[in-house]
Amino acid sequence: MLSTRETIERMKFVRDRGAHGTMLGRPMWCQLSPAAIVKYYRDVAEAVPELGIVIYDNPEAFKGRITPETWAQLADIPQVVAAKTIGIDKQYEQNLQAVKGRIRLMPLERDWTKAVRIDPSVSLAAWAGSASCGMEPCSKLRDLIRAGRMEQAEALTERITWSYETFFPNGDFHEFSKYNIPLEKERFNAAGYIKAGPTRPPYDLMPQAYLEGTVEAARRWRVLCAEVKRGEFEA
Repeated sequence: MLSTRETIERMKFVRDRGAHGTMLGRPMWCQLSPAAIVKYYRDVAEAVPELGIVIYDNPEAFKGRITPETWAQLADIPQVVAAKTIGIDKQYEQNLQAVKGRIRLMPLERDWTKAVRIDPSVSLAAWAGSASCGMEPCSKLRDLIRAGRMEQAEALTERITWSYETFFPNGDFHEFSKYNIPLEKERFNAAGYIKAGPTRPPYDLMPQAYLEGTVEAARRWRVLCAEVKRGEFEA
């Protein structure tokens, strides 16, 4: 989104067609100050109070992380119910303390067991782009965590992490972010669960080695789906 006005217009559009909520990142042309981040979300929430908001937080795309102090203020906005977050570290723990359970901070699925170890009462959900390669590993991980079968959940997490090894170029998230769109689309297409279609220019170019890595990641995810179907994480 480029402006508060445009965001509100689009939110009203989806509200009028029956939507109950939206995943919403912040404007990204310039890095927003903490005060501007809070004002942005507060303004759109007050303009379209009927819609719940899941904050999309990507430090690369939005040029910085949201601070714990800012999360505390965002948690005061009733419509903000959850957030997609990246990474489990000391700041993640500080963010958890700041929101005091009022916002569900959702880690990547491969970090879910780490989040559960920090605080199982709030780590009730995760996000997963890999679900578009096949739902079985994500659904099984959810079921294992809900059942408290953490040994099996950890074993499955190790295999999920294995599937990502060739996906991030040289293991570098910053480099991955330069090619996020084609890497994801080519992984989805290679996995065969959905047809994401071709990447639109100018984002359609990436190094051949990166393409090979994302296709291999898709192959590994298919292997993992087959393992889940065979019941290899039941014992």
